[in-house]
Amino acid sequence: MNEVGGGTSGNSSDQDQEAISDEELEDDVGTLVDAAHTLDDPTLLKRLRRMLSNRESARRSRKRKQEHLADLEFQAEQLRGENDSLYKQLTNAHQQFRDADTNNRVLKSDVEALRAKVKLAEDMVGRGSLTCSLNQLIQSQLGSGAAINNVNLRRVPNVSPTITVHADDSSPYTLTRNSIGINAADAVSCVSDIWP
Repeated sequence: MNEVGGGTSGNSSDQDQEAISDEELEDDVGTLVDAAHTLDDPTLLKRLRRMLSNRESARRSRKRKQEHLADLEFQAEQLRGENDSLYKQLTNAHQQFRDADTNNRVLKSDVEALRAKVKLAEDMVGRGSLTCSLNQLIQSQLGSGAAINNVNLRRVPNVSPTITVHADDSSPYTLTRNSIGINAADAVSCVSDIWP
């Protein structure tokens, strides 16, 4: 009677040899079972059936292991592909974060520059309003017939009196209302003071 050890290995040549051994063993066991029936030996028959059952169980176990190994290799390949894809996504996300961070810093800088411009514009509007108010005050004083004298002229900024000569007047030097410079151009100058 032949007894073959049932060791398994991952090598394909070993698996081929085991498949050959299984076939030979089945033939041998089949022959021995026939002989056991003929000899009418129940102990030998049980032993041979158990050996055949164990051999079949080992074959099924090896097949399950091979299928499981193939499944694991397939899963590993899928996971490698997913890992590559996720790594690319992570790299892209890092790049987008860096770009967003740069854009954020640029936008913050722009906001600060705009705030400075708004502050400057507010200051200019304040100064322009003051200039317009002074011009309106001068116009109202001149419109109400207030006399212009040296004291009033010293108080009003940007006033440069001019002297005009009239041929028909007994005095060669007189001050005219236009010499103070209050006219429609002053309204434009108010706006130009506000927005240079």
